[in-house]
Amino acid sequence: IVVACLLARKRRRRRYQTKTKMSSSYPSLQPTNWDGSVPIVVSLAPTSLSSPSVPMPLHALVSRMTYLHVGLKDIILRMYTFAPVISPNMMHANNSATATVTEEEEKDSNNQDDDDDEAEEGILEERQKDDEKYNYRDKKDCPVCWFEDEENGLPLRWQLFVGILHDMMTARRRRQDEDGTKKLLPWKLRIHFTSYPSTRIQSFDSSVMHTV
Repeated sequence: IVVACLLARKRRRRRYQTKTKMSSSYPSLQPTNWDGSVPIVVSLAPTSLSSPSVPMPLHALVSRMTYLHVGLKDIILRMYTFAPVISPNMMHANNSATATVTEEEEKDSNNQDDDDDEAEEGILEERQKDDEKYNYRDKKDCPVCWFEDEENGLPLRWQLFVGILHDMMTARRRRQDEDGTKKLLPWKLRIHFTSYPSTRIQSFDSSVMHTV
């Protein structure tokens, strides 16, 4: 009985020491988790381009503990100026619609500078009306858009944290990379303002991001 009591007391002491050691390590783990960031490069999808000029890819360092539409909101608003004017209702109503540019259209566009200028002025006017309606310029709302992993071509779920999405895509790329030659960073994304894949990811609601 004495031996059993001593062994039980030793086990309780060992459990207490282990618990104390784990609790003391939490303060150092939590800041590391919250301070983690992911370097991201965002480019505009060709199907979402309505401007004659193609915007350069934009770089950002985004926290792992945020959402894509929150951490990349400034980039979204900048890319939005090159996208076609479309309301959120039209966005989800035309999920299967895609915009293509043929070589003949590109040749004809070189000979229609005046028409392009007038069209661009019309786009700017429509953009201003759209901004006033949805408060995009005041950054209160976020245009309806979705992100795609450039490597895998998969739409990303906007309701998951950046860190979770990045780890999922990284694990997928590592399984596909047999030689281990692919670069994992920066994380390359493609932003879309048209053809929302509502059958593959949850419909985006700008009011949710505004609440966040």
